[in-house]
Formats: sequence, C-alpha cells, structure tokens
Amino acid sequence: MSLRQIFVTTALPYANGNFHIGHIMEYIQADIWVRFQRMQGHAVNFVGADDTHGAPIMIAAEKAGITPQQFVANIAAGRQQYLDGFHISFDNWHSTDSAENTQLAQGIYKDLKAAGLIGLAHGGQPWQDNTVFAAVLSNVGGRELYLKVMRDRDPKAIMSPEFKNVLLSFKRLQSYVDKGSPGRNWNDATALLINGKAGVQFMGDWAKGEFALAKQEAGRDYGCIAGFGPNSPYIIQGDVLVFPKTNQPEAIKAQKLLATVATTPATHHTITQMRFKGMPIDCAA
Repeated sequence: MSLRQIFVTTALPYANGNFHIGHIMEYIQADIWVRFQRMQGHAVNFVGADDTHGAPIMIAAEKAGITPQQFVANIAAGRQQYLDGFHISFDNWHSTDSAENTQLAQGIYKDLKAAGLIGLAHGGQPWQDNTVFAAVLSNVGGRELYLKVMRDRDPKAIMSPEFKNVLLSFKRLQSYVDKGSPGRNWNDATALLINGKAGVQFMGDWAKGEFALAKQEAGRDYGCIAGFGPNSPYIIQGDVLVFPKTNQPEAIKAQKLLATVATTPATHHTITQMRFKGMPIDCAA
C-alpha cells in the first residue's frame, strides 16, 4: 500500500456563537477517520478554523457592545475546552480573518495573473466601479467608516488613515483587472469566470442567472462569499423604474401594467426562488 499525504478539514463554524452538538458530532467523526488513516501510516494534516465572514457576527458584536474582532476573539478563546473535552485533536485551529489568509487570498490573484488569466473580472462602467468601491469601503473600512463617508460626508473620516487604507486597497485591485475592462458589461465579465478566463468577480446575486444559463451550479462549478471578514456588513441596493412622460393612452396603460407586475409580491417571490435555488441563502455570486 502506497502512503498518502492527506489534508482534512470540516465545515467551519461561524464565530457568532459557541459550538453546538452538530459541530461536535462532525468533529468526532472526522477525528476518528483521521486517527484511522494515521494508523495506516498515512500523513494527515487535520485543520479547522472559525468562519469570521458575514454580517451575523457584526450584529452579534453590536448587541454585545464590542468590536467584531473582539467578539470573534472571545468566541475563539472558548473553543479549545470543548475540543479537549471530546478528545478532538486538530493539528491547527485558526481564523479566516488572519494575516496568513489575507496573504494567501492576495496570492490567488497573483497566481492567476502569472498563469495568464485575469485575476479580477470587472466591467469598467461607473455603476460597477461604485459596486466594487462600496464593497472595499464597507469590508476594509467597516460599517462606521462607510456610513461616515457615504452618508455623512464627514471630512475627518475622508482624511483619516483608515480611509486612506481603503483607497490603497481599492487601487491595488486595478493591477488584477485586464485592459479590456473599460466599458464592459457585467454579464460579459461574469462570462470570463464561466469560461475559465478569470478568477473572481465582485457582483450581486443576479450574476447567478448567468451561471444557471451555462448549466453551472453553486458549490460545484463556482463558489461565493458574502464579505471579506468579520466586519462585513450587507449592502442593500435598489433599482428604479423610470417611465417617459406621455399623453398616449396605450403607452400609459402599458407603463401601469409593467409597474404593477414589477411591484407584485408574487413576482419578487418567484425571482427570489430563481436567484437562490441551489445556493446558500447568504451567497452572492
């Protein structure tokens, strides 16, 4: 029997609460399998981590009156006693919000570029530029800085070192965008991912429709995350239907019909089902 090098991990628990029985049951099963493989002489790396991405952590931290980072640290500090209590032996337990993970994530873009692929599939239209900037500002800068800059237009916030870091992070993304980006439609940028020509795209959940048309499934052909780290708020954006003013009865009738269909709850229910079919509910492509 040839010996193997095996890497094992489990579903990462969200860092917005303590372990529950489902976590422990999975870890026990994985630990048993890892011990068996080692008894066969295989080399096994068994790792786990706190999943610190998403708004639930931010909300829980606000309720506790502390920062998301401190909330995550408090949860992480209580993990080991339960792992030890059930004799579960991870080789390494870490966090998705770590310096190493940031470095590795940036390395993905660099490796894609080195391989002749596009790191960031982007459509260089004003609204898409704004989508990416809003994502960087809210995730890198955090909720409070986002509100001070975008809502309050606070000069001190705009001149702060934290906002400077946001601008530098946004500028850094430019090196991962291809020369064909300016003026590109969002769905053409999504097609670059579908066709294996690019690695990442910042886009809303409507991009899922392009993957569906290409017969690709979330979790199998592509993946997605809702934010960059524990301080990642959700950004809710909306579209507006604007009709040209007219005195023509038939045109007015058609406009009212479209407005009625667009605002009917059944329409939104159907669209939501199509958007999230086969996807985690917090997943945006």
